[in-house]
Amino acid sequence: MALIAGSYERFLFGYSHPASFRNKDAFEMKSMFTYPAHKGVVKSLACAGPFVVSGGADDLIHLYDLKYEKDLGFLVNPGVGAITAMEFFTPKDAFRPSHLLAGCADGTLSVWSVGDGWQCMKTLRGHRHEVSSIAIHKTGVLALTTSRDKTLRLWDLVKGRTTFQSKIEAEAEQVAFSPSGTLYALRSGKTVSVFRVGGEGSGKAFTVLEHSRRVTSFCFGNADDAIVTGTEDGVIRAWRVPDLGASGRPFIVVELDGAHTSRIKAFAIPKSYTVVRNGGVDGGGDGLPEAESTVLAAGNFQAFLSSASSDGRISVWNLHAAVRAATSSKSPIQDASQFCLSSVDTKARLTTLCALDSADMMEVKALELSMKKKATKSKGKKVDSSSKAGGPKKAGGPAAAKTRPPKATLTVPEGRKRRQKLERQEQQEPPKNKAGGVETVVHGTERVVSFLDDTDLERQRKKEKRIEIQSKRKMAQIQARKKRR
Repeated sequence: MALIAGSYERFLFGYSHPASFRNKDAFEMKSMFTYPAHKGVVKSLACAGPFVVSGGADDLIHLYDLKYEKDLGFLVNPGVGAITAMEFFTPKDAFRPSHLLAGCADGTLSVWSVGDGWQCMKTLRGHRHEVSSIAIHKTGVLALTTSRDKTLRLWDLVKGRTTFQSKIEAEAEQVAFSPSGTLYALRSGKTVSVFRVGGEGSGKAFTVLEHSRRVTSFCFGNADDAIVTGTEDGVIRAWRVPDLGASGRPFIVVELDGAHTSRIKAFAIPKSYTVVRNGGVDGGGDGLPEAESTVLAAGNFQAFLSSASSDGRISVWNLHAAVRAATSSKSPIQDASQFCLSSVDTKARLTTLCALDSADMMEVKALELSMKKKATKSKGKKVDSSSKAGGPKKAGGPAAAKTRPPKATLTVPEGRKRRQKLERQEQQEPPKNKAGGVETVVHGTERVVSFLDDTDLERQRKKEKRIEIQSKRKMAQIQARKKRR
């Protein structure tokens, strides 16, 4: 597994940790890289499949392929200002994401196609101030955005326009859909409010999680009724909220006081953990590794949780063990460090965090998805052939003589197939240039402009002209200083 964190000091920090372990001592995070990603603050991060993207205060989106450990270059943002929020969309039963939504400081929302040149498909306008958060519904049809203009907008991604706008009393800083997509939650000040998606009473919060200090981050668990929150005093709380239509108030299941010494900036959920039960962190029994679905579905909360704080630390928590300990003892947890599997100090002020699978796990998932697709195609061919033949034939007949043995589901591409696969991969990668002796990839203005409308083109020209004028002024000032000397 891999954890990627951004910082105020413009650096990206990458750490790897094992996917299986037998005890707490074996779980150790190792540094993968420390990379100066931007010229300013790293404002946002997003990851899906093999891709990681970072948005900075320098108006650029930086692309990375963690599977092949490649720097794919930059995207020139069509908007003006920092990239303040980003979110990938991955279709159902797919490994690679298909689209990327990026929010900008000027309130615009740009839609990018992932791979095949990373083209800007559309620029959506509506917010008057910077976009603070983006949430894409699991269907890929709808998206929610929050902004500093104190509005919540619902976007129709098929038509590319706003379908609903709501004025919020207090500025909402984060929005997220629940795992089922029937709920969404808004973080604002000291509260996290949960709403229905559509239907009667969708505009009114049916439950509110109230805190004594400002909430700085939250995320849903494995179920709609499980939410994890982090506050500015470094406390992590796991909540249970009532189901739709049920009476009752939300309550705290477990509280990890002193998890961090400063505000919690972001949570990330590692997706593919395996826990060995014999003497392991998650309890013990038969010594066999549990399946991924068993680990993640054991309770409404995720098995493990990663957190990043302004104190510079990235920590991984055994949330299942904490929930079980709090439930069995029915008393507050005194020492939160006993549930911390691993922690590293980056010596930086962290701003954001994301988690993704390791390269080996990416290969496994890609193979599993390809095998599923082949199986569905073979089933479809069998149904078509039987319908054309008019039903099953007698044994030993001409139809039985023409039948062939089924092909193996897992094959190694050789010869022509391998060349075709490599050609497809090369087509998906962006063009490469050599600058300063180092091979880099730059998605220039000419690649972006061709996908913008007239108004976007005019804004882009003005932006380029303004930058050119500023650079000329700086050069004139430098020359004037030299003459004075």
